[in-house]
Amino acid sequence: MVVLKGKYKLAYLTSATLQSIAPWLILLSVLVLVGFKWQATPLQVGIVVTCFSGSMALSDLLGESLEKFSPKVSLTVFSIVQVISIYLISVSVHFWQIYILLIVTGLLIGCISAQMNRILKRIISENNDNLADEYDEEIFLLFRFLGPVIGSVLLFMLDVSYILLMPIFLYATALLPMFFISLGSRNVEKTTPNKQEVNEVSISYREIVNYIIKTPEIWIGFLLIISSSFIVSMADSQLVHLFRELKYQSGEVIGMVMGSSGVGVYIVNVWLRKKETTKNMNNMIIALFGLALIFIFIWLGLYYQFSQSFLYIILFFGGGIFWQLGMHSYMNQIEKVAQGALQERVMIIFGMLVLATYLLAPLLGGISVMSIGITTTFAICGISLTVVGCLIGLRNLLQKLNHQYQTK
Repeated sequence: MVVLKGKYKLAYLTSATLQSIAPWLILLSVLVLVGFKWQATPLQVGIVVTCFSGSMALSDLLGESLEKFSPKVSLTVFSIVQVISIYLISVSVHFWQIYILLIVTGLLIGCISAQMNRILKRIISENNDNLADEYDEEIFLLFRFLGPVIGSVLLFMLDVSYILLMPIFLYATALLPMFFISLGSRNVEKTTPNKQEVNEVSISYREIVNYIIKTPEIWIGFLLIISSSFIVSMADSQLVHLFRELKYQSGEVIGMVMGSSGVGVYIVNVWLRKKETTKNMNNMIIALFGLALIFIFIWLGLYYQFSQSFLYIILFFGGGIFWQLGMHSYMNQIEKVAQGALQERVMIIFGMLVLATYLLAPLLGGISVMSIGITTTFAICGISLTVVGCLIGLRNLLQKLNHQYQTK
């Protein structure tokens, strides 16, 4: 666990907590608003998810360009614009307004997070940027399940229009402790990369692509994780229509299933962090088949109109476990076979492919549900993951048999 300087710890945790809850309240309330009140089509819901999650992912590309601005000033400006954007969402009456404002909101969430991380690196007790990233990851994973659950509880008690306004107060309040931190962390020496590091970063992307193609541990992992990421994003974007198909009239259950998935992610992350494994490829294949099984069970629940929410809460909990098992195993795989600047470039390409899934998968999910229905979409998702897993498993088996034959 990363240790912060005493007088800043409570201030940072307070601000980070408020700013970690806000995005989940925005996403959940907008999904409930357009999905249940406005009766949005599957494609419209898919566009909503793409605008929000896609813009958040795109904001990571702005990280380096923001470093020339003061964290305190930029954080203040971003938060003020965010407050205005959220208010405009709450009074919007057309889908196109929601789309544009969600893009702005998603970008600002990412920019605010990046500036928070910069401030954290100034107050961290150890002079190590990796520890700051680890601390932020711990907070993110914690609110990966607490955020949706809090939103779901609020939906039981309040109308969605009130919940949509809450992030305004959260972002405004979160600024106060960050002012306190920034006043005491003005003078910070910036380190610059040495000559050797600069030379390493000059590796071309053509060389990286050739390396990936020639390294089965990398490209097979790409295929496994990107295919599962695409299909999971495609299906998750249609949670509104999943529960509308089961005759639900409100969206509280959406927050509960999102939260249960987050619990699975958190448990696996904590468990695997304390355990070293060399069976990364096996774990990825297990995760893929596990996700396929989850989709098939959801399809059966839809087919037989099993509407009890506890089934889907349990299934999404399992989905979170298998998703994080696959993702964590692939991260370990990259660290094992690639080092230094090579590893960094592989991670960049991987991140760009994951970003593409966030942008395209919800749209395809909306088109699929409109064309063939939510039940058939989940069935195809489960079958697709099973086929990919079988092909990779068959390839590994043939390679193993060939190796045994050659050694005789």
